Amino acid sequence: MTRIVVLSIIILSLVPGSASAQQEINLNTLQVDLWPEFDKPEMLVIYRIQLSEDVQLPTTLSFRIPVDAGEPNAVADGELGDTDYERRVEGSWAIISFTTTSLFAQLEYYDPGLTKEGSTRSFTYTWPGDYQVNNLQMSVQQPYDALSLSIFPAMGSPQPDDDGLMYHSANFGSLSEGQEFELTLEYQKASDALSISLLAAQEQPDAQVSEASGWLPWAIGLVGVGLIGYGVYSYTQGAQRKSGYRRSPRVRTRSAGKKGSVFCHNCGTQSQAEDKFCRDCGVKLRS
Repeated sequence: MTRIVVLSIIILSLVPGSASAQQEINLNTLQVDLWPEFDKPEMLVIYRIQLSEDVQLPTTLSFRIPVDAGEPNAVADGELGDTDYERRVEGSWAIISFTTTSLFAQLEYYDPGLTKEGSTRSFTYTWPGDYQVNNLQMSVQQPYDALSLSIFPAMGSPQPDDDGLMYHSANFGSLSEGQEFELTLEYQKASDALSISLLAAQEQPDAQVSEASGWLPWAIGLVGVGLIGYGVYSYTQGAQRKSGYRRSPRVRTRSAGKKGSVFCHNCGTQSQAEDKFCRDCGVKLRS
C-alpha cells in the first residue's frame, strides 16, 4: 500500500502543469486603467498584471469581465505578446482564461456600461475579487473635453501626461481573494467626440507647421534665385537700352539717302522728312 502511495505521488509530480494548476496565485500588482470615450463611445478597461515572484510559470490565469463586454480587445503575455484565450459565460460574467509564461500580462476590454443622460456620463467599475491583490492601483483618464469629473473613492488632483490628457491615479492597497472593489465616476461632456479624434485634431496644426518649416527654406531659396535672375536680366536690358543711346554716330552722307531724307546727328539713322525724333535712338532731330 505504501509503495502505491509513493508511486502515485511520483507520477503526479511528473505530470506537466499539475503544480501550476493547483498553486495559489497572488497578484503582486494589479493596475486598472479606465479610459472613457477614448477611441470608442464606451469604457476601455485595461488590466496591467504583475504576478508574485513565487508563482511557478507557465500558469493559467482567469479573470471575470462583464458578459456584455463580449470578446476582450486584447490578451497579452509579457513574453509572447498577444496570446490565445478561452471565454466562457457564467451568469452576468464572462470568464477569460489564458496561459502566461511571464510574471507580466495584460487584459483589455470595452465595457458598454458607460451611461449617458444628456451631457452627463457615469460608470461603475467592479473588481470581482478573482485573486488576492497585494497592491491595487487605479488610474482614470479624463476625456479630452470633459468637465467636472468626480470619482468615488476620491483619487486626488489630476496630473497631465505626455499624451496631452489628464489622469487621476491612486493606490488602494491590498485586497484578499473574493473581496470586491467598486469605483464610480461621473463627468459632464457636451459632445460625443472621442478623445483620440480631438487629440489628432490638436496635433494637425503642429504637423502642418513642421511640414511648412521643412519646405520653407527651399521656397525662400528659389525666390532668392528668381530675384537674382530678374535683377541680372533687368540690368542687362537696361544696359542695352542705355548703350543704344550712347552708340557712336554712324557716318552717313546726305547723298546716300533719298531727297528730303534726314539723318540723326546722334546715331546716323536715316529718318523721314516729317520725323521730329529719331526712329532708332529717339533723339530730337535737328532741323
